[in-house]
Amino acid sequence: MNSGSDSTASQAVTIRGFKNPIKTGRSTGFVIQSQTEDGYVIGVSPVLSLQGTSIPTDFQRIEFSFDDTSRVGEYSAFKINIEMKVPTEKNCFFKVKFPDSFAVDQQMIGLYGTQLFQPLNFG
Repeated sequence: MNSGSDSTASQAVTIRGFKNPIKTGRSTGFVIQSQTEDGYVIGVSPVLSLQGTSIPTDFQRIEFSFDDTSRVGEYSAFKINIEMKVPTEKNCFFKVKFPDSFAVDQQMIGLYGTQLFQPLNFG
């Protein structure tokens, strides 16, 4: 990016067309430098950060259903099929929040999935 003129006045630049990270929260590690046309450094900013994205994306598609019995008072299983709009990274996880009317107790024996999921056994 060339300044185009000799100046000590305030400069403003807008950079468009970059993709936000796949997470909400602060993004850090930006550094701004001014250089001569030969590449010699004139000035360097401290490490800068952006407040970050604050709006998580919706799932592309989600299906939620019983996987076996749906009888009142019986232990059951449910199935969640998720299609993501953005990729997940290593060590990402899904959190499932149960309503108060669902008892989560020692009868819950595991969580099983496909693709990136690894079985999680309880107890």
